[in-house]
Amino acid sequence: MDVVAISEFGRLEIARSSTSRLRMKKLRAWLKKNHQLAYLGLVCAMIMIISPFMLGLVSTATIFTSDAGCTDDDTYVVDTWRIFACRPTCNKPVDDYWDRDEEIDPFYTGEMPKWLSDEALTSDNKKYYVVQESELHENEWLHLFIEIAFYSKAKTNPELVEINKVVVETKEDYISEAREKLHAENAIFYISYKYTGVSSSGLAGDHKAIIRKTMDGITEHMSLEVASEHG
Repeated sequence: MDVVAISEFGRLEIARSSTSRLRMKKLRAWLKKNHQLAYLGLVCAMIMIISPFMLGLVSTATIFTSDAGCTDDDTYVVDTWRIFACRPTCNKPVDDYWDRDEEIDPFYTGEMPKWLSDEALTSDNKKYYVVQESELHENEWLHLFIEIAFYSKAKTNPELVEINKVVVETKEDYISEAREKLHAENAIFYISYKYTGVSSSGLAGDHKAIIRKTMDGITEHMSLEVASEHG
């Protein structure tokens, strides 16, 4: 696993604990050290974070795996990224059992959904929420999601990406405001974005990704299944 992927994991764990309470700002991450926890099949990385809402550097050990599963069909390649712990050190036991079957609603398991049709958006507006432009700035972790999606697709520097549109789907109707869906523990994100890098890379232009975020009820656990288009 390369430095870019490990750094994305460190930032992802900060986002995991920030999505419900903090306005996520842009973070820069440096790899301090990493080693394999062979007996768990996981990776432990010490990440140094600079954050505008924290004073100075924050050092955190994130334990994760990106080998939880990868599937391929005619339309999408699906990578699974999982966070199991975020602690000051890597020397404590980690609960690496992911309770997908019992703790997660079947709506959020199984095959990844297909891209939304225009009819779906207009027929059931309590099931879907179109994220407003102002919310894209307020919830910076959404930009991290597209960086992860682009990295899963291209395996190259994901920083030159911009969001075009985000739609959030949940099984549950919102209680008071549709924007509540943004912070649901389990949700599906349909994201269109563009890569603004050099055109000679063959990657410049518009892209789509479907990201399914799930939590199994265990503190520190989070899974992202990232479906990226072929190409």
